[in-house]
Amino acid sequence: MAQGKAPSSAWYLVSVALAIAGCVSGALILWHAVTGLAAVRAFAVPGSHVIEVRAPGRYALWHDHATHYGGEVYSFDPRLPSGVRIRVVGPQGPVALHAPRGRSTSKVGTAERIQINVFDAPVAGRYEIEVQGDFPRRILSVGPDNLLSSIAQMFGAFAALMLGGISGVALATWVYFRREAVVARESAGGVNMKTQTSEGGTETDNSRKQLTQMVYALQAASFLVGFSGIAAVIVNYVKRDDVAGTLYESHFRWQIRTFWWSLLWAVLGALLALVVVGFVILAADAIWFIYRIIKGWLNLNDGKPMPG
Repeated sequence: MAQGKAPSSAWYLVSVALAIAGCVSGALILWHAVTGLAAVRAFAVPGSHVIEVRAPGRYALWHDHATHYGGEVYSFDPRLPSGVRIRVVGPQGPVALHAPRGRSTSKVGTAERIQINVFDAPVAGRYEIEVQGDFPRRILSVGPDNLLSSIAQMFGAFAALMLGGISGVALATWVYFRREAVVARESAGGVNMKTQTSEGGTETDNSRKQLTQMVYALQAASFLVGFSGIAAVIVNYVKRDDVAGTLYESHFRWQIRTFWWSLLWAVLGALLALVVVGFVILAADAIWFIYRIIKGWLNLNDGKPMPG
């Protein structure tokens, strides 16, 4: 670690690219998962409903026992009433219905559904679902039987997002400390004139710089340990009087704004996570957060204040 040349600043760009790649990959995987769930279509019964199957595959019938449909609110026992008769007819004739494997349920917002049947669509074309019986109006829905795969994709999207962000921050952190180690080794061979010509001034300046570096490190670590971001902003508020009037004051202001704005967008994204836009907000927030940390750290390393 103490030998060799300092890594090029280009490695910072690589770290940013890693973080962005993780965010974009996660967003694409998530989009695919959500659009798969969105393919489910609701319809009222008793009665019939026609769906257009574009690709052969397994489809699922759901009982939407708690939902909004046609401007009305429905809330029933998850079990279908007795006497319900369901028949599916495809381009090649009647299609066999099968009981679902296990108890599959889905909840999106206040809407809740339970899977009641599955059927195989061997060919593309129009499939008519007939539901007959003497019971009050209820809501069923039909769509590709991909709930488990969509959930797995959501976890994959989160993993890609975290892996990209962690990899990017870890690489940037390694590059920074590697460069600092090389600079320290080179300066150790000569006389530090700043230390001789200023009584404690340089030491104080160095301590402020190290404190600011620590805050950036805590913010970066929040990708792994969330509460480190809270620790970082506490340090900002407790020690900001010590950096007043120096270039580190602008960095503290930058760090505080990074924390609060990132938290605001994270809360908004979490509240809207039930729709696609929520995950887009979370991905954009992660990219913006990484950008703020790297930009601030680079400016600090170059002895430059932050804008604003």
